[in-house]
Amino acid sequence: MTRQEWINRYVAAMLAGGSELPEWRLRLRAEQDCDATEQTGWADPNDWESPEVVAEEHLESE
Repeated sequence: MTRQEWINRYVAAMLAGGSELPEWRLRLRAEQDCDATEQTGWADPNDWESPEVVAEEHLESE
């Protein structure tokens, strides 16, 4: 999976889960999460936690 695919899946999961945030804000949040993950040395999105799991965690905190 590419970084963009990860972001798209995250946004889709957040919207499907009922997030009240606008899509642009979700994309920004996903890009920031990707940046932070890449800075820790994890450059391959296939090695990251699935976007659906991350979205579920974020929905629980909304």
